[in-house]
Amino acid sequence: GVAAGSDDSSAWPMAAVLLASFYLNIVSWLYLSALWEKRRTGAASGHESTSITMPVGLIEGTETVGFFVVLLAVPGWSVVTMGVMATAVGVGALIRTWSGVRSLRERDLAPAGRRPRR
Repeated sequence: GVAAGSDDSSAWPMAAVLLASFYLNIVSWLYLSALWEKRRTGAASGHESTSITMPVGLIEGTETVGFFVVLLAVPGWSVVTMGVMATAVGVGALIRTWSGVRSLRERDLAPAGRRPRR
């Protein structure tokens, strides 16, 4: 809707980039959560209060609401706002992936009796 209402021709491509960053983010979140569950280092280990592990990210609920408020309140900044949000979401997904790979490697390399908890 923001892209459709924008006079800027670059709003549609930026909206597509933002949507792609959301997909990248959810794939990294779900895949890492599934790996932790499979290895019983997530919620299945009994250390979580939810039924699945929810890896933290750079952009979560509050930040998303803030970005969308700015996106809707100041339509003239829509392309810049979508670009900043897409970048932050993408960086968050990369950080989550890097952190998850590192934590899984540490667990695999640790001696059986000294496996670090997440």
